[in-house]
Amino acid sequence: MSVQPETAPEEPARIKVTAEDLGTGDSESIVITDDYVLTCAGSCYMANVLAYANGTHVITVKGVRRK
Repeated sequence: MSVQPETAPEEPARIKVTAEDLGTGDSESIVITDDYVLTCAGSCYMANVLAYANGTHVITVKGVRRK
């Protein structure tokens, strides 16, 4: 029987997201780990989220206006 050496778990991916209101200059930052961020502006909005048991998410964004 072969024993595999223990390896340290891989560090989860981390990113820092900063959003700024260009009208007021207010800003806020958050560090996220193994997650996602959806940012909508103007007429766009998140209309629906389907979350499947396997971890897949389908996000529907509506209100996008193309020029």
